[in-house]
Amino acid sequence: MSMTMGDTTRQAFLLKVQNQDGGLGYFPGRASWLEPTAWAALALHGYPAAERAYRTARTWQNSDGSARPQGAVSSPH
Repeated sequence: MSMTMGDTTRQAFLLKVQNQDGGLGYFPGRASWLEPTAWAALALHGYPAAERAYRTARTWQNSDGSARPQGAVSSPH
């Protein structure tokens, strides 16, 4: 599957708005949340930024396998 100009433009946007913690928010400049971080990590597969996003998301995973929706939330429930 080949990438189109639109794909690279969208990837460039994700790279530009990725937060310092490696995650992404629902809007640029907002706190990182699990869902947009996971989708961006998939879209950025092959870029070092994807691994940063995966690392961030893994910090939100609890020992029982559940995950908090973001770092500031203490419980998944």
